[in-house]
Amino acid sequence: MKTLPLLLGLLPLLAQAEPLSLPDFLNLMETRNPDLHAAAASVDAADAGRPLARALPDPEVSAMFETMGGETDLRRIGISQTFPARGMRDARQQMSRAETDAARARQDQLRVRLRGEVIRRWADLAALDAETALQQERIGLWEDLLATAQIRVRAGAPARDLWRAQDRLAMAGDTLETLKSRRNGMAAALTRIARTDPGAPLTLPDPTDPTDRSDRSDQTPTLRLASAMQAMADSEARMVRTERRPMVMLMLEQEFAPSGGMGMGEDATMASVGLSIPLWPGKNRARIERAEARQAAAAAEALSMEDMQDAELHMLRADLADARRRLTFVREDLLPRAENTLAVTRDAYRAGNAPFTDLLEAEDRLLQLRLSEIFARRDALRAAAGLETLGFTFDWSTTP
Repeated sequence: MKTLPLLLGLLPLLAQAEPLSLPDFLNLMETRNPDLHAAAASVDAADAGRPLARALPDPEVSAMFETMGGETDLRRIGISQTFPARGMRDARQQMSRAETDAARARQDQLRVRLRGEVIRRWADLAALDAETALQQERIGLWEDLLATAQIRVRAGAPARDLWRAQDRLAMAGDTLETLKSRRNGMAAALTRIARTDPGAPLTLPDPTDPTDRSDRSDQTPTLRLASAMQAMADSEARMVRTERRPMVMLMLEQEFAPSGGMGMGEDATMASVGLSIPLWPGKNRARIERAEARQAAAAAEALSMEDMQDAELHMLRADLADARRRLTFVREDLLPRAENTLAVTRDAYRAGNAPFTDLLEAEDRLLQLRLSEIFARRDALRAAAGLETLGFTFDWSTTP
C-alpha cells in the first residue's frame, strides 16, 4: 500500500529532464533560437541585394500606334537604355556591402547578447538549484537534531529546545517549497531562448579568464556594428552626391510608313541621346545635408559605443575579480572554520555540554557562509555573462 504514494511522490523528479552542460546548452541555443534564424535570413537578404547594386537600369521598350484613313497601323517602335552617372554604381555597390556588413554585425551582436543572457539566467537558475540542495541538506540536519532534542527532553532538558528544532525544520521545508516554485518560471525563460529544457539540477561553473584578454578590440560585435553603421552613412553620402550628376539615356527608334494608299515616305531609323539633369537645387541640397547629418550621428554613436564598452568592460572585470576574491575567502578561510564549529557544537549539545542557542547560532553562521559561496559563484558567472555580451568569449568546456 505504501508503494503507490511513494511512486506518486517521485513523479515530479522523474519528469525532469536530464541536466545539460552549459556548453551543450549554448550550442543548442545557437542552432535553435528563432531570433538567430531571423538574423541569418536578414544577412542572406542583404547579401542577395548586391547584384542589384551592380545592375544597370532595365531598358525601356515603347510602341506607338497611329490611325490614318480609318486603319490602325504600327508607326513607331523604340528602345532606350539609361546609364547611371559616373560613380553611381560604385556608390550603390559600396552601400550594398555596408548593408551586408551591418546585417552580419547585428547577427553577431544578437548572438553574443543571447549567449550572455543564457549564461546570466543559467547562473541564477544554477544558484537556485545549489540553494535548493542546501535546503534539502539542512532538512536532513534538522531532522537529526530534532531526534537529538527529543532524547534530551526525555532526559530532562527544557522542552523549548524541541520546539525550536521543530520550528527550524518547518522553516527549512517552507523555504524548500518556495525555491521549487521559483524554479519553474526561471527554467521556462531558458527554455524559450533555446527551445530546449535545460534539465535539473544545473551545475554552477567557475569562469576562467576569457580567451580574448584585450581591453579594447575593434573586432567586438558592438564596435563592428558601429563601424558598419558609419560605413552605411558614408556610402549614402557618396551615393547622394553622385545622384546630382547627369544620367545619359540612349534611344533607338524605328519608324514605319503606313501600309495603305496614303503613303508618307520611306521607313526611317532614328537614334537619340538624352540627359537627365537634376534641376532642383533645394531638393539636392536637402538630401546632401541629411546624409551629412547621418554621417555625423553615426560617428558620434560609434564613439559613444566605444566609450560605453570600455567603461562596461572595466566594471565587469572588476566584478569578476571581486566575486573570485569573495569566493576564495569564503572557501578557504571561513567555511572550514564554520563547519568545524558546527560539528563541535553539535557533539557538545548531544553530550549536554552546550545550550541549544549555541547550536542555532553555529548552524545559522554556516548557512550564511554556504549561501555566500553560492552567491559569489553566481556573481562571477553573471560578470562572465556580461563579458560574453561584449564578445569576450570563455572556454566553458574547460570549466568545472
